[in-house]
Amino acid sequence: MFFIFSKVLTFTIAPITWVIIFLVLAMIIAKKRRKFLIWSFSVFFVFGNSFLLDEALRHYEVNRVNKTELGKYEAVIILGGYSNYDPTNNQINFGESSDRFIYGLWCYKNKVADKIIISGGSASLLGLDKEGSYVYPFLTQLGVKAKDILVDSISQNTYQNAVNVKQIVEQNNIEGRILLITSSVHMLRASKCFNKQGIEVVQFPVDRISGSRKFHLEHLILPQAETLQKWQVFIHEMVGICVYKIKGYV
Repeated sequence: MFFIFSKVLTFTIAPITWVIIFLVLAMIIAKKRRKFLIWSFSVFFVFGNSFLLDEALRHYEVNRVNKTELGKYEAVIILGGYSNYDPTNNQINFGESSDRFIYGLWCYKNKVADKIIISGGSASLLGLDKEGSYVYPFLTQLGVKAKDILVDSISQNTYQNAVNVKQIVEQNNIEGRILLITSSVHMLRASKCFNKQGIEVVQFPVDRISGSRKFHLEHLILPQAETLQKWQVFIHEMVGICVYKIKGYV
C-alpha cells in the first residue's frame, strides 16, 4: 500500500502535472481561463528554470567525494533505478542514473571494494523488470567474479533497499567498511535509511544535477522541459524524507 501511495504522490507533486491541470481547467472554465493560463505559465516558468533548480539543489545534494581518497571497503552497495531490461533485444538500457552502476563497477575493478551488492527490484506498480536479476549476469560478463556479487532483486523503494541489504550483510558475515553509491540528490535519504538499520555506510554520491553557476541567458531565463523532470526528482526526495521520518524509516 505504501509503495502505491508513493507512486500516486510522485505523480500529484510533479510540476508538469500541474501545468497540464491548469491548462485543462483553462479550457473547461471559460470565466477563469486567463487566471488558469497565468498559473500554468507561472508553474512552467518557475519549475522550468534551470538556475533556480541548481541553486536549490546546491544546498541539498551531497557533495562529490575524491575517488583517490576512498580507501578500502569490503563491499560497495549499488542502489538500483539506473536501468531497464528490453526483452525484445535481450539488452539492458541504462538511464540517467547509470553513474551508480559505472562507479560501482569502477570500485570493484580498481580494488576499492572486494564485493558488489546490487540492491534493486522493480520500481513499477506491475513489479516487472527485477533489476538485480538481469544486472547480475551482465556484471559477470564484464569480468566480476560471481562469488563477489550479492543480489537483492526484490526491493521497491529505499527503505526496502536498506532492510534487504542488512540481511545480505548479516548472512555473508560482512563486517568491514561498506561504501554506498547512489545519486547525490538521493544520498541523504538513502544513507539515513541504512544508518537506521544499523549499517554504517560511507557515502559515494554520483550523478550530481547541480554544477557550477552559469549566467548565460538560456540557463537564467528560458524554461526547459527537462528541468521540470529534474524538479520532480528533487521534490520527490524532499517529500520522501519527510514521509520516511513520519514512518520512522530514517
